[in-house]
Amino acid sequence: MYERDQALHNLGIVVLESEPGHAVTQLEVGDQHLNGLDVGHGGVLFTLADAAMAYASNSGLPDDQLALALGGEIDFLRPVRLGATITARAVTVATTGRTSVHDVRLTDEDEHVVCLFRGRTRQVARR
Repeated sequence: MYERDQALHNLGIVVLESEPGHAVTQLEVGDQHLNGLDVGHGGVLFTLADAAMAYASNSGLPDDQLALALGGEIDFLRPVRLGATITARAVTVATTGRTSVHDVRLTDEDEHVVCLFRGRTRQVARR
């Protein structure tokens, strides 16, 4: 999945761990990730969290299934500065039928929580 994920490659997001119900993604914040206020762009941080959720929810699925995002929300708790290394750790917290809920914690290199994300996925047949 990562080899075909052009969005993550273009943003510089790497997948460090990927297993059923758990994944870790990481980003070193560069100039291209900053908004007009010189802090990490919220959309980039959302993408980092969404990617962790995607890998946690798709790992271990049969080849004929995939998990797609239904939605997500994020709380931005601390500004992210140029040069910071941000790590997103996703955990699946509940599954009912084909729908799962995932919590993602984004931390900086000092383990300060910078964002909290909660998202939902649904398993569907691959077409």
